[in-house]
Amino acid sequence: MKQRTILIFSLGAGLIALTLIRFMTAAQPGFISMTLTPEAYLPFIIKMPTPTPTPTQAPSQVEAWLGITPTGGINASTFGPGSFVLTNRHHSGHRLTQLVIDLRTSALPDIVFDPYGLAGDLLAKDLEIDSDPDIVGFAGHNYSSPNDGGYDVLHIYFHHLDPGESVAFSVDIDPLSIQGVPAPGPNETGSISGLEMAGATVTAHFANGLIITGQLYRIPNSDSGSEVTLRENLPAMPPSQIVGLTPPVVVTNSAQNVQISGLANQPVRVLILEGGLFTQGLPGGGHNIDPFEANSIILVQEHIGQLDGAGQLTVPIVLTKSDPDGGINHILVVLEDWQGIRGRVAGPFVVELSP
Repeated sequence: MKQRTILIFSLGAGLIALTLIRFMTAAQPGFISMTLTPEAYLPFIIKMPTPTPTPTQAPSQVEAWLGITPTGGINASTFGPGSFVLTNRHHSGHRLTQLVIDLRTSALPDIVFDPYGLAGDLLAKDLEIDSDPDIVGFAGHNYSSPNDGGYDVLHIYFHHLDPGESVAFSVDIDPLSIQGVPAPGPNETGSISGLEMAGATVTAHFANGLIITGQLYRIPNSDSGSEVTLRENLPAMPPSQIVGLTPPVVVTNSAQNVQISGLANQPVRVLILEGGLFTQGLPGGGHNIDPFEANSIILVQEHIGQLDGAGQLTVPIVLTKSDPDGGINHILVVLEDWQGIRGRVAGPFVVELSP
Protein backbone atom coordinates (compact mmCIF):
# COMPACT_ATOMS: atom_id res chain seq x y z
CA MET A 1 0.00 0.00 0.00
CA LYS A 2 1.10 3.56 -0.63
CA GLN A 3 1.83 5.75 2.34
CA ARG A 4 -0.81 8.43 2.72
CA THR A 5 -0.38 11.66 4.64
CA ILE A 6 -2.25 14.92 4.25
CA LEU A 7 -0.87 18.15 5.70
CA ILE A 8 -2.76 21.38 5.06
CA PHE A 9 -1.29 24.74 6.07
CA SER A 10 -2.76 28.25 6.20
CA LEU A 11 -0.86 31.29 4.95
CA GLY A 12 -2.05 34.88 4.71
CA ALA A 13 -4.98 36.65 6.27
CA GLY A 14 -8.62 35.81 6.09
CA LEU A 15 -8.44 32.06 5.64
CA ILE A 16 -10.25 29.20 7.31
CA ALA A 17 -8.29 25.99 6.93
CA LEU A 18 -9.29 22.45 7.79
CA THR A 19 -6.24 20.47 8.79
CA LEU A 20 -5.93 16.70 9.03
CA ILE A 21 -2.87 15.29 10.77
CA ARG A 22 -1.88 11.63 10.81
CA PHE A 23 0.99 9.82 12.56
CA MET A 24 2.33 13.03 14.14
CA THR A 25 4.65 12.33 17.06
CA ALA A 26 7.01 15.27 17.44
CA ALA A 27 6.92 19.04 17.23
CA GLN A 28 7.89 20.55 13.90
CA PRO A 29 7.82 24.15 12.67
CA GLY A 30 4.38 25.06 11.39
CA PHE A 31 2.66 22.07 13.00
CA ILE A 32 0.68 21.41 16.14
CA SER A 33 2.40 18.75 18.23
CA MET A 34 0.52 15.76 19.58
CA THR A 35 0.62 11.99 19.56
CA LEU A 36 -2.07 10.05 17.72
CA THR A 37 -2.92 6.39 17.44
CA PRO A 38 -2.08 4.88 14.04
CA GLU A 39 -5.53 5.36 12.53
CA ALA A 40 -6.49 8.57 14.34
CA TYR A 41 -7.23 11.86 12.63
CA LEU A 42 -7.67 15.25 14.26
CA PRO A 43 -9.75 17.85 12.46
CA PHE A 44 -9.54 21.41 13.69
CA ILE A 45 -10.29 24.85 12.31
CA ILE A 46 -8.00 27.86 12.38
CA LYS A 47 -9.83 31.16 12.01
CA MET A 48 -7.82 34.07 10.68
CA PRO A 49 -8.83 37.76 10.58
CA THR A 50 -11.44 38.68 8.01
CA PRO A 51 -9.73 39.94 4.86
CA THR A 52 -10.40 43.17 3.02
CA PRO A 53 -13.44 42.69 0.73
CA THR A 54 -12.37 41.54 -2.71
CA PRO A 55 -13.96 42.10 -6.13
CA THR A 56 -16.72 39.78 -7.24
CA GLN A 57 -17.33 38.30 -10.67
CA ALA A 58 -20.57 37.61 -12.48
CA PRO A 59 -21.30 33.88 -12.88
CA SER A 60 -19.95 32.49 -16.13
CA GLN A 61 -22.55 31.65 -18.79
CA VAL A 62 -20.32 28.91 -20.19
CA GLU A 63 -19.09 26.21 -17.88
CA ALA A 64 -18.23 22.52 -17.70
CA TRP A 65 -16.89 20.48 -14.80
CA LEU A 66 -14.80 17.31 -14.74
CA GLY A 67 -14.04 15.39 -11.55
CA ILE A 68 -11.84 12.30 -11.26
CA THR A 69 -11.72 9.73 -8.38
CA PRO A 70 -12.90 12.10 -5.62
CA THR A 71 -12.81 9.25 -3.08
CA GLY A 72 -10.97 5.99 -2.60
CA GLY A 73 -7.63 7.18 -1.26
CA ILE A 74 -4.39 7.64 -3.09
CA ASN A 75 -4.70 4.06 -4.38
CA ALA A 76 -7.86 5.02 -6.28
CA SER A 77 -7.76 4.16 -9.97
CA THR A 78 -9.29 5.60 -13.13
CA PHE A 79 -9.92 1.94 -14.06
CA GLY A 80 -12.93 1.82 -11.71
CA PRO A 81 -16.43 2.40 -13.11
CA GLY A 82 -17.56 6.01 -12.91
CA SER A 83 -14.14 7.31 -11.95
CA PHE A 84 -14.61 10.31 -14.30
CA VAL A 85 -17.74 12.50 -14.16
CA LEU A 86 -18.30 15.27 -16.72
CA THR A 87 -21.11 17.83 -16.35
CA ASN A 88 -22.25 20.49 -18.80
CA ARG A 89 -23.03 23.60 -16.73
CA HIS A 90 -23.62 25.90 -19.71
CA HIS A 91 -26.21 28.54 -18.73
CA SER A 92 -27.06 29.64 -22.27
CA GLY A 93 -28.28 26.31 -23.59
CA HIS A 94 -25.34 25.13 -25.67
CA ARG A 95 -24.41 21.48 -25.89
CA LEU A 96 -20.97 20.14 -25.04
CA THR A 97 -19.72 18.25 -28.10
CA GLN A 98 -16.18 17.13 -27.28
CA LEU A 99 -13.93 16.62 -24.26
CA VAL A 100 -10.13 16.31 -24.60
CA ILE A 101 -7.83 15.12 -21.79
CA ASP A 102 -4.09 15.59 -22.35
CA LEU A 103 -1.79 13.85 -19.87
CA ARG A 104 1.43 15.49 -21.06
CA THR A 105 1.18 18.21 -18.40
CA SER A 106 0.35 15.86 -15.50
CA ALA A 107 2.32 15.98 -12.26
CA LEU A 108 3.44 12.41 -12.83
CA PRO A 109 5.51 12.21 -16.01
CA ASP A 110 5.06 9.43 -18.54
CA ILE A 111 1.58 8.31 -17.56
CA VAL A 112 -0.51 7.35 -20.58
CA PHE A 113 -3.89 6.02 -21.57
CA ASP A 114 -3.39 2.26 -21.90
CA PRO A 115 -6.51 0.89 -23.62
CA TYR A 116 -4.84 -2.24 -25.01
CA GLY A 117 -2.41 -3.29 -22.26
CA LEU A 118 0.70 -2.45 -24.28
CA ALA A 119 2.02 0.58 -22.39
CA GLY A 120 1.78 -0.17 -18.67
CA ASP A 121 0.81 -3.25 -16.73
CA LEU A 122 -0.99 -6.13 -18.45
CA LEU A 123 -4.48 -5.17 -17.21
CA ALA A 124 -6.12 -2.94 -19.83
CA LYS A 125 -9.37 -1.05 -20.27
CA ASP A 126 -10.54 1.00 -23.22
CA LEU A 127 -12.91 3.89 -22.59
CA GLU A 128 -16.22 2.74 -21.10
CA ILE A 129 -19.29 4.94 -20.64
CA ASP A 130 -20.60 3.94 -17.21
CA SER A 131 -23.81 5.98 -17.28
CA ASP A 132 -26.52 5.81 -19.95
CA PRO A 133 -24.73 6.75 -23.20
CA ASP A 134 -28.00 7.55 -24.99
CA ILE A 135 -28.87 10.40 -22.62
CA VAL A 136 -25.81 12.39 -23.71
CA GLY A 137 -25.63 11.06 -27.25
CA PHE A 138 -22.23 9.42 -26.90
CA ALA A 139 -20.71 9.58 -30.38
CA GLY A 140 -17.44 7.70 -29.94
CA HIS A 141 -13.85 8.35 -28.91
CA ASN A 142 -10.30 8.16 -30.16
CA TYR A 143 -6.76 8.62 -28.91
CA SER A 144 -3.92 10.76 -30.25
CA SER A 145 -0.23 11.38 -29.56
CA PRO A 146 0.95 7.73 -29.47
CA ASN A 147 3.52 7.12 -26.75
CA ASP A 148 5.33 3.79 -26.36
CA GLY A 149 2.26 1.58 -26.71
CA GLY A 150 -0.15 4.02 -25.09
CA TYR A 151 -1.52 7.48 -25.82
CA ASP A 152 -1.12 10.92 -24.26
CA VAL A 153 -4.48 12.32 -25.37
CA LEU A 154 -8.09 11.09 -25.19
CA HIS A 155 -10.92 12.64 -27.27
CA ILE A 156 -14.57 11.92 -26.39
CA TYR A 157 -17.48 13.06 -28.62
CA PHE A 158 -21.15 13.72 -27.87
CA HIS A 159 -24.20 14.48 -30.00
CA HIS A 160 -26.26 16.07 -27.23
CA LEU A 161 -24.58 16.50 -23.84
CA ASP A 162 -27.03 19.23 -22.91
CA PRO A 163 -26.79 21.77 -20.05
CA GLY A 164 -27.47 20.09 -16.72
CA GLU A 165 -26.56 16.63 -18.02
CA SER A 166 -23.66 14.49 -16.79
CA VAL A 167 -21.82 11.44 -18.05
CA ALA A 168 -19.66 8.98 -16.10
CA PHE A 169 -16.84 7.03 -17.70
CA SER A 170 -13.63 5.12 -16.96
CA VAL A 171 -10.41 4.19 -18.75
CA ASP A 172 -7.06 2.65 -17.87
CA ILE A 173 -4.09 4.97 -17.22
CA ASP A 174 -0.64 3.57 -16.37
CA PRO A 175 2.93 4.76 -15.98
CA LEU A 176 5.17 3.61 -18.81
CA SER A 177 7.81 2.50 -16.31
CA ILE A 178 5.80 -0.65 -15.40
CA GLN A 179 5.33 -1.84 -18.96
CA GLY A 180 4.68 -5.56 -19.33
CA VAL A 181 4.23 -6.57 -15.67
CA PRO A 182 1.11 -7.94 -13.92
CA ALA A 183 -1.26 -5.41 -12.37
CA PRO A 184 -1.08 -3.39 -10.23
CA GLY A 185 2.73 -3.14 -10.37
CA PRO A 186 5.05 -2.44 -7.43
CA ASN A 187 3.54 -0.27 -4.69
CA GLU A 188 0.22 0.00 -6.61
CA THR A 189 1.96 2.05 -9.30
CA GLY A 190 -0.58 0.85 -11.87
CA SER A 191 -3.42 2.47 -9.90
CA ILE A 192 -3.39 6.05 -11.17
CA SER A 193 -5.72 8.38 -9.29
CA GLY A 194 -7.12 11.74 -10.28
CA LEU A 195 -4.72 13.39 -7.86
CA GLU A 196 -1.77 11.87 -9.71
CA MET A 197 -3.18 13.48 -12.88
CA ALA A 198 -3.07 16.99 -11.36
CA GLY A 199 -1.86 19.46 -13.96
CA ALA A 200 -3.29 17.50 -16.91
CA THR A 201 -4.85 19.76 -19.55
CA VAL A 202 -8.59 19.46 -20.20
CA THR A 203 -10.46 21.12 -23.10
CA ALA A 204 -14.22 21.36 -23.66
CA HIS A 205 -15.76 22.12 -27.07
CA PHE A 206 -19.29 23.56 -27.20
CA ALA A 207 -21.81 23.53 -30.04
CA ASN A 208 -21.59 27.32 -30.47
CA GLY A 209 -17.90 26.97 -31.39
CA LEU A 210 -16.52 28.06 -28.02
CA ILE A 211 -13.48 26.11 -26.78
CA ILE A 212 -12.33 26.41 -23.16
CA THR A 213 -9.17 24.90 -21.68
CA GLY A 214 -8.11 24.42 -18.06
CA GLN A 215 -6.02 22.11 -15.90
CA LEU A 216 -6.80 19.54 -13.26
CA TYR A 217 -5.99 20.38 -9.64
CA ARG A 218 -6.60 18.65 -6.35
CA ILE A 219 -10.16 18.43 -5.05
CA PRO A 220 -10.07 20.22 -1.66
CA ASN A 221 -9.34 17.87 1.24
CA SER A 222 -9.12 14.84 -1.06
CA ASP A 223 -6.10 12.54 -1.16
CA SER A 224 -7.38 10.84 -4.32
CA GLY A 225 -9.12 13.29 -6.60
CA SER A 226 -8.67 16.16 -9.00
CA GLU A 227 -11.13 18.43 -10.78
CA VAL A 228 -11.35 21.29 -13.21
CA THR A 229 -14.04 23.90 -13.81
CA LEU A 230 -13.89 25.08 -17.40
CA ARG A 231 -15.19 28.61 -17.81
CA GLU A 232 -14.17 31.84 -19.48
CA ASN A 233 -11.66 34.18 -17.81
CA LEU A 234 -10.01 31.63 -15.56
CA PRO A 235 -7.10 32.92 -13.44
CA ALA A 236 -3.84 32.98 -15.36
CA MET A 237 -0.92 30.69 -14.65
CA PRO A 238 0.92 32.41 -11.76
CA PRO A 239 4.55 33.43 -12.27
CA SER A 240 6.24 31.14 -9.74
CA GLN A 241 9.70 29.97 -8.79
CA ILE A 242 11.50 27.92 -6.18
CA VAL A 243 13.80 30.56 -4.75
CA GLY A 244 17.42 29.98 -5.69
CA LEU A 245 16.73 26.76 -7.65
CA THR A 246 16.32 25.79 -11.28
CA PRO A 247 14.21 22.60 -11.32
CA PRO A 248 14.51 19.75 -11.90
CA VAL A 249 17.21 19.65 -9.29
CA VAL A 250 18.54 17.59 -6.36
CA VAL A 251 18.87 19.29 -2.95
CA THR A 252 19.94 18.22 0.52
CA ASN A 253 18.05 20.95 2.39
CA SER A 254 14.36 20.18 2.92
CA ALA A 255 13.48 23.81 3.70
CA GLN A 256 12.72 25.76 0.53
CA ASN A 257 10.63 28.77 -0.51
CA VAL A 258 8.11 29.19 -3.32
CA GLN A 259 7.71 32.75 -4.65
CA ILE A 260 4.40 33.57 -6.35
CA SER A 261 3.00 36.63 -8.15
CA GLY A 262 -0.54 37.55 -9.17
CA LEU A 263 -3.32 40.03 -8.43
CA ALA A 264 -3.47 41.85 -5.12
CA ASN A 265 -5.02 39.75 -2.33
CA GLN A 266 -5.68 36.84 -4.67
CA PRO A 267 -6.10 33.38 -3.07
CA VAL A 268 -3.38 30.87 -3.93
CA ARG A 269 -2.70 27.19 -3.37
CA VAL A 270 0.64 25.38 -3.38
CA LEU A 271 0.48 21.60 -3.76
CA ILE A 272 3.46 19.39 -2.94
CA LEU A 273 3.22 15.79 -4.10
CA GLU A 274 6.03 13.53 -2.95
CA GLY A 275 6.62 10.98 -5.64
CA GLY A 276 8.53 7.74 -5.58
CA LEU A 277 10.06 5.55 -8.27
CA PHE A 278 9.14 1.95 -7.45
CA THR A 279 10.89 -0.62 -9.63
CA GLN A 280 10.87 -3.81 -7.55
CA GLY A 281 10.30 -6.74 -9.89
CA LEU A 282 10.33 -4.64 -13.06
CA PRO A 283 12.38 -6.06 -15.94
CA GLY A 284 15.64 -4.17 -16.27
CA GLY A 285 14.75 -1.97 -13.31
CA GLY A 286 11.85 -0.33 -15.15
CA HIS A 287 11.00 0.67 -18.69
CA ASN A 288 12.72 3.73 -20.18
CA ILE A 289 13.32 5.52 -16.86
CA ASP A 290 14.18 9.22 -17.10
CA PRO A 291 16.03 11.36 -14.52
CA PHE A 292 13.71 12.63 -11.76
CA GLU A 293 10.95 10.26 -12.88
CA ALA A 294 8.37 9.08 -10.34
CA ASN A 295 5.65 6.51 -10.94
CA SER A 296 3.59 6.91 -7.76
CA ILE A 297 2.55 9.69 -5.38
CA ILE A 298 3.03 8.71 -1.72
CA LEU A 299 2.53 11.90 0.31
CA VAL A 300 0.48 15.08 -0.11
CA GLN A 301 0.90 18.57 1.33
CA GLU A 302 -1.08 21.67 0.45
CA HIS A 303 -0.48 25.26 1.50
CA ILE A 304 -3.41 27.67 1.23
CA GLY A 305 -2.69 31.38 1.28
CA GLN A 306 -3.35 34.82 -0.11
CA LEU A 307 -1.14 37.20 -2.03
CA ASP A 308 -0.40 40.52 -0.36
CA GLY A 309 -1.55 43.94 -1.51
CA ALA A 310 1.26 44.03 -4.06
CA GLY A 311 0.30 40.63 -5.46
CA GLN A 312 3.25 38.77 -3.95
CA LEU A 313 3.70 35.84 -1.57
CA THR A 314 6.64 33.72 -0.50
CA VAL A 315 5.56 30.32 0.84
CA PRO A 316 8.02 28.36 3.01
CA ILE A 317 7.75 24.64 2.26
CA VAL A 318 9.34 21.48 3.66
CA LEU A 319 10.27 18.83 1.14
CA THR A 320 9.84 15.21 2.21
CA LYS A 321 11.46 11.85 1.66
CA SER A 322 9.10 9.47 3.43
CA ASP A 323 10.30 6.33 1.65
CA PRO A 324 13.76 5.20 0.51
CA ASP A 325 12.38 5.19 -3.06
CA GLY A 326 10.65 8.55 -2.58
CA GLY A 327 11.77 12.14 -2.13
CA ILE A 328 10.88 13.28 -5.67
CA ASN A 329 8.77 16.32 -4.80
CA HIS A 330 6.42 17.76 -7.44
CA ILE A 331 5.33 21.34 -6.67
CA LEU A 332 2.27 22.90 -8.34
CA VAL A 333 0.91 26.42 -7.87
CA VAL A 334 -2.54 27.72 -8.77
CA LEU A 335 -4.46 30.95 -8.24
CA GLU A 336 -8.18 31.10 -7.41
CA ASP A 337 -10.73 33.68 -8.44
CA TRP A 338 -13.03 35.26 -5.89
CA GLN A 339 -15.54 32.43 -6.33
CA GLY A 340 -12.94 29.77 -5.52
CA ILE A 341 -12.49 28.61 -9.13
CA ARG A 342 -8.91 27.56 -9.80
CA GLY A 343 -7.05 28.61 -12.93
CA ARG A 344 -4.04 27.42 -14.93
CA VAL A 345 -1.40 25.47 -13.02
CA ALA A 346 2.26 26.46 -12.73
CA GLY A 347 4.60 23.49 -12.54
CA PRO A 348 5.21 20.79 -11.72
CA PHE A 349 8.53 22.00 -10.36
CA VAL A 350 10.45 18.82 -9.51
CA VAL A 351 12.86 19.00 -6.58
CA GLU A 352 14.40 15.75 -5.34
CA LEU A 353 15.42 15.57 -1.69
CA SER A 354 18.56 13.53 -1.06
CA PRO A 355 19.27 11.53 0.96
